[in-house]
Amino acid sequence: MRALADQRALERLTEEYAHATDRREPGRAAALFTEDGLFTMFMDGTENEPAAHYRGRPAITEAIASVTRYDATTHFLGQRSFEVDGDQAQGETYCLAYHVRKKPGLQVNVVLAIRYLDTCVRRDGRWLLSERRLVTDWMERSEHSLADRR
Repeated sequence: MRALADQRALERLTEEYAHATDRREPGRAAALFTEDGLFTMFMDGTENEPAAHYRGRPAITEAIASVTRYDATTHFLGQRSFEVDGDQAQGETYCLAYHVRKKPGLQVNVVLAIRYLDTCVRRDGRWLLSERRLVTDWMERSEHSLADRR
């Protein structure tokens, strides 16, 4: 039973992160990390050259707040797998992240295919992210005239 409870708690952790990000609550999303958590972004489909590193909740909050440059985002989570070893876990979550920005007469859509590679720890009975590596496998950008949508 504990193995199933751990799996569900880890899945819920990824869901809470996506929900807080989409609801523009970066502090809530960052609170899912340990105090000294690490958030690293890789934008080229590999883990060779990070685009950015953020260490600690204040820096992670700032990084997540950057999505506010979009009018709306939706993080749609796909398959997830976690390997639990006591109070530590390694996991991978697939995500399609939709980003919408409206400009005069135009809507810009950006879709990212993301893999979250997570290291999690259990602290005081609660799972937290100690490290999250965001790997963007591909990106698609499109523009649509708002006049065409009537």
